[in-house]
Amino acid sequence: MASAKKAVKKAARPRASARKVDAPVAASAPVHASAAAPKRSKALILVGLVLFIGIIAQGAIMMRANWKKNITLEARGITVPMGRDADGVMCCSKKLQADHKGNLVVLEESVVGGRLQKFTREGKFLVSYKPGKKDPAVGDGVDIACDSKDNVYVLMRESHTVHVLSPELKYLRSFQVNLANTGSIAINSKDEVLIGGSDTKVIGVHDLMGKEKARFDGDKFKLGIPHRMTIGADDEVYVLNMASGNGNAPEVQVFSSEGKSLRHWMVKGLASNPYNTIAYHPGGFIFVNDNSGNSLAKGLYIYTKAGRGVGMASVGDNGSQFLNITSFTIDPSSGDIFLNTNFYQHGVDRYFWNGKL
Repeated sequence: MASAKKAVKKAARPRASARKVDAPVAASAPVHASAAAPKRSKALILVGLVLFIGIIAQGAIMMRANWKKNITLEARGITVPMGRDADGVMCCSKKLQADHKGNLVVLEESVVGGRLQKFTREGKFLVSYKPGKKDPAVGDGVDIACDSKDNVYVLMRESHTVHVLSPELKYLRSFQVNLANTGSIAINSKDEVLIGGSDTKVIGVHDLMGKEKARFDGDKFKLGIPHRMTIGADDEVYVLNMASGNGNAPEVQVFSSEGKSLRHWMVKGLASNPYNTIAYHPGGFIFVNDNSGNSLAKGLYIYTKAGRGVGMASVGDNGSQFLNITSFTIDPSSGDIFLNTNFYQHGVDRYFWNGKL
């Protein structure tokens, strides 16, 4: 029995020669091949990562370079001189609006009761709105727009009312809208009146008599605070959305004339405030103003319609810097840019840019 157990143990015990032969086979080619593959994979991943980081860094450098690019506007003189109270001068504007003849309509906040004036593009005073005993005041006015006949629509915030004036700034009629905290108005080529309500977070579409035809809330990109609007080609609606609040970067949201959401982008680097405005340039660009000063070479952020930043217009060729832009507008036909830069005690300066980068 003992001899049988020894025989079994002896049989089960592997030979020394077998261990010496088998060990190299198990530890050679398969182990080395599997170790080499991860090394090659890691090398390829590392190369790809380096290339990817290089591309991103190059894009970031190009973006920074773009924003450092200064787009010089051609100065065309002072359209409206600085002053108070008297007709033909102005101080601080709430809103500037160019009509279809290239005239400039100014809604002021610095005159008691508010004031509307109209000037030619060269700065010749035409008329001011002087309400009669039964005509409404415009002191609560927050935004203005012009229809195809150059009637002026003055939007009131608290009363949610629109006062309509003739091209000669004579009172015609008023209508109320079913929106809360109204702050922005624009009129498209079909004479549809678009009004933004900050509390209701919608844009209402009305006919010229004030009847609501439709409304939209931003589709898949919801509206927050439609602070200002401008109409582009094909009646696309560009909204400056201030949902993030003052001091934070606003967002530009683009909608079709039917209210379908098309695209959006952040105005990075802009600390928003109530004086920010958006305007469409006939060369196919979108302008947004910075009211916080010129310390970072800021003035007007300029984008393509797709939202690509192309540069900043911060200094005109007459050497004046664009500080404290309280409002601006762009003539949709000529491309003239009217700026109220009261830091230099200016009323409205007129500039031009041909849209070439």
